[in-house]
Amino acid sequence: MTRPCFSSENPEEPRENRILRRALMEKDAQVESLAVRLRRMANKLSRAERDERLALSALLHDHIQPLVVGARMQLWELQRRNKNPEVGQISTKIEGILVEALGALRSLSVELSPAALQNNGLKGGLNFLRTYMTDKFQFTVNLTIYDEIDPIEEETSFLLYEGVKELLLNTVKHAGVDSADIYVQRTSEHLISLVVEDQGKGFDTGIIEQPQSENATLGLFSIQERLAAIDGRMIIEAAVDGGTRVTLTAPAGPFLSEDENGAEGQTLQKEAVQVRKKEKGIGILIVDDHSVMRQGLRGLLQTEPDFTVLGEAGSGAKGIEMALEHDPDVILMDINLGDMSGMDATRRILSRQPDIRVIGLSMYEDEGFGQAMRKAGACGYLTKHASSDLIIASVRKAAQIN
Repeated sequence: MTRPCFSSENPEEPRENRILRRALMEKDAQVESLAVRLRRMANKLSRAERDERLALSALLHDHIQPLVVGARMQLWELQRRNKNPEVGQISTKIEGILVEALGALRSLSVELSPAALQNNGLKGGLNFLRTYMTDKFQFTVNLTIYDEIDPIEEETSFLLYEGVKELLLNTVKHAGVDSADIYVQRTSEHLISLVVEDQGKGFDTGIIEQPQSENATLGLFSIQERLAAIDGRMIIEAAVDGGTRVTLTAPAGPFLSEDENGAEGQTLQKEAVQVRKKEKGIGILIVDDHSVMRQGLRGLLQTEPDFTVLGEAGSGAKGIEMALEHDPDVILMDINLGDMSGMDATRRILSRQPDIRVIGLSMYEDEGFGQAMRKAGACGYLTKHASSDLIIASVRKAAQIN
């Protein structure tokens, strides 16, 4: 039996009207299809931008900055060993150039993708952004986070971070105020709801329909489209001279089952420790996955008559092994190692050799990393661009801790 064909068309409707209506429906379908394709392309663009930012930031942070720091440490060794005043003047000028280059590299790396966002999720990124706005613009950000929001999917964190940064920069430029409020919460539907609010001049919301007029990297129109590509949305409440309230909402992904111990659950066996006594002075172990950094630190530390560099390790596993073998007084521990974090390596070492003093080292200035190292048991934390005198003094201070 043939199924009858039903049509919504009115047979009495003029033929010209029916043709026009069908044409309009076809055009609507084409527009909707195009909108879907554009959103998919926006999503791909967002991912490509994020990946490129991360890659460039990693290149600057993990490869180029350590080379500059290593060169500076080699220069310190030259300064300490050579007493020629002329050589000293030239090396001081060279060090100044290296310090300036390091500052520029560090600033660019942070602009591309802050370490706090990469390592501590959206919460860490927003806390970094609050400090960044204060330091760079003397602009106060009042951040309120309700309960726990992480873990959040990486793409969502990146997009929300970039969106909040763009909104805050717009506030600095146009609102005529020196502060803004941010409220963040995770809903029961696993959505991140983020509100950015100020009491400034407000604006005409029609500008989001004119993305070509915006000079920012990520304008309001772009935020809206990229959020839509991941099933998120942006709601703007603004009026001229009435302040602005922007709500960003995006899927966070489900909570993951977290094992706070992580890799620590597979702790190494507590085999008998062979202790080798140091002949004299302070025994030091260097754990860093960059050979240039290890060489620079060794060269610097060996100029001190009471320091003995017992060895170098290029990975966390090797550092744990060498700590057992040499029983150093102090370990200089990089927080980012190839096989594990410096925090994990520190916890494993101190679980068996609690008398060792660990000083965390990192290219990152974010105090969150210092707190993480101290929580793991380290007695101190230094950035790798700290002065030679501070590094040496920190080693001596750590060795004196009972």
